[in-house]
Amino acid sequence: MRKTLKILKPLLMIAVFVGGLRLILSIAHAPRAVVYLSSLTAVEMAGMLYLPFRIANERELRYLHLWAANLILFGVCQSLTILGLAYTYLSHTPTLYHETERLRNFLGFDPTPFQHVGMHVLNWMIIAPAIATWIIGAPIVYVARRRTARAAGRS
Repeated sequence: MRKTLKILKPLLMIAVFVGGLRLILSIAHAPRAVVYLSSLTAVEMAGMLYLPFRIANERELRYLHLWAANLILFGVCQSLTILGLAYTYLSHTPTLYHETERLRNFLGFDPTPFQHVGMHVLNWMIIAPAIATWIIGAPIVYVARRRTARAAGRS
């Protein structure tokens, strides 16, 4: 697990920086386009590609390590988002963390605070790590390791 955390560390530092920046910009009511540039979703998506390639190069790491790394990455990103939601709901200050019109267009309804936080927890614990590990990451690890093995066999 130590090696997995070492691989994950740069992504976690980026996530904390981006999440903190997004919270500060949102609280300061910066222009919407500026706040959107500090995207935790972009960090998560970069991690979906970065982690399998890095783990593929470490022969002792398995798919379970990829899943754990994704779970940790999404946990940090979703926790930062939940922190922003908590600020929004507890302070009753409108921020980009809960945009009623955008949520209505996406979901078809305006979720309660409990529902909104619950969706982020569900995304963190089940949906995102499953997609990142098994649909995106596992094929990348498989193909990368297979290419490495073929190249080693030719040598």
